[in-house]
Amino acid sequence: MKTNRTLTRGFTILLAVGLGLGTLFIALSVARAAETEVDPFDCTTTSMNIGDCEALVALYESTDGDSWNNNNNWLGDSPCSQTGANWFGISCQGGRVTEINLQENNLAGGLPDELGDLGQLQELNLFSNTLTGTLPTTLMALDTISLLQLGENEFEGEIPPEFEQMDGLVSLYLNQNKFTGEIPETLDNLADLQFLYLHGNMLTGPVPDSLCTLGLANLNLGYNALAIDETSDPCLDEPDPTWRDTQTVPPTPRFLHDQAASAQGYLSLTWDPIPFTAGSGFYEVYMGTESGVYDDTPA
Repeated sequence: MKTNRTLTRGFTILLAVGLGLGTLFIALSVARAAETEVDPFDCTTTSMNIGDCEALVALYESTDGDSWNNNNNWLGDSPCSQTGANWFGISCQGGRVTEINLQENNLAGGLPDELGDLGQLQELNLFSNTLTGTLPTTLMALDTISLLQLGENEFEGEIPPEFEQMDGLVSLYLNQNKFTGEIPETLDNLADLQFLYLHGNMLTGPVPDSLCTLGLANLNLGYNALAIDETSDPCLDEPDPTWRDTQTVPPTPRFLHDQAASAQGYLSLTWDPIPFTAGSGFYEVYMGTESGVYDDTPA
C-alpha cells in the first residue's frame, strides 16, 4: 500500500506541474512532435523516372516497409543510385526499375495500384511473404514482365482475366495463395508462357482447354478443387502428370439399401476416395433430415 500511495503522490505532482505550466507544456510537446516527424521521400530529387520512384515508395508504405527483414537504403538515397547503393532488392537500367526481388522479406499488406507505373519492369519476385487482398489490375498492364513470382502469400479473389495483357510473361507463379473461382480462359493469350504454377489454391471448375494451346514446359494445378474429366485435357498430363490425383473434389456417394439397417434407423454410405495417397487427409460427412439443412458437427 505504501508503494501505491507513493505512485499516486508522484502522479499528482506531475499533473500539478502540467496544469500550472500548461502553455509551456503544450509548446514543448509540439516541438518534440516536429522533431520526430519524418518528411515523405521526395522522388523529384532523384535522377530517375519519378513514376518508378513513387511506385516503390507506395510499395514500401503499403507493405509495412519498416518491418521488412531487409530494407537497406530504402527511402534514403535514390532507388537507382548512380553514386551509392540501390535500394535493397531493386535493379535498374537507365534510371528505370527493371527488377524487384523481395522474396521472403516479411512484406505484409496489399499491393498498391502504383505498381502499374513501373513501365520497364521485367521481373517481380515477392515469393513467400504475407501479402493479402486482390491483385491490382494495374499490374496486368505491364507487358514487359517476363517473371511474376507471387507464390506463398495470402492473395485472394479470382485470378484476373486481365493477365492476358501481360503477353511478355514466361513464368507465372500464383501458387499457395487463396485464389478462388475458375482458371481464366484468357491465359491462352500468353503465347510465351512456359511455366504456370497454380497449385495450392481453391480453384474450381473445369480446366480451360485453352491451356493446351500454350505448349507449357512446366505446369502445376495440384491441390485445388478442379473438375476431373478423364476424357478431356489429355494434353495437360505431360506437363503435370498428377494434376488429376490431387484435386479436392466431392466423391460420388453410394447408398447401400440394407433392410435390417433401415429397420434400426441407420444406413450405409460408401464412396471411392480420390487417388492421392501421398499425404494424410479425411472426409467430413454431415447429415440432416431435409435437403440443404445439416447439423453443425460432422456425423
